[in-house]
Amino acid sequence: MLQSRCYSLPLLTRHGIVLQKMKPGSLKSDIRLCLDIIRHIVCGAAFLTVFMLISRTVRAQDSGAEVLDREFRSTVIPFLNAYCLDCHGRDQQEAKLNLSGYTTAGKVASSHQIWETVLERIASEEMPPEEAPRQPPAEHRKAVVAWIQSAREHEARRNAGDP
Repeated sequence: MLQSRCYSLPLLTRHGIVLQKMKPGSLKSDIRLCLDIIRHIVCGAAFLTVFMLISRTVRAQDSGAEVLDREFRSTVIPFLNAYCLDCHGRDQQEAKLNLSGYTTAGKVASSHQIWETVLERIASEEMPPEEAPRQPPAEHRKAVVAWIQSAREHEARRNAGDP
């Protein structure tokens, strides 16, 4: 006489392993168990893939902001100090424009309209004016214009999809 035995087979769930009583050799129960295990593995792999892609995107945005901030300190601040702040600084604000408060790339990003005007005036060589005591070399002017354009593009990508 054959004795029917039930074995406890592991079944993976979202919260861990649960033991489920099944008759060994039952093809239906074995297939169901295998499919459940495969489904959980696939879901876990999909979650990890999405997590890795999101973290990579965030790192890329952070590194872009870091590069902008570093270039701001090395390119834009010296330009402002040498060619702009005498007329558009804390003591004197021609055209009611004070650029002395822009000490980080983040502060520039929060004033995109002002910096659009700064971009236009520097790119068109309207600023500094011809009568200014010093004029920037063409490569310095181009570097500042390129930085402002890069900062604007970075902010546009960062805010894409925001209403």
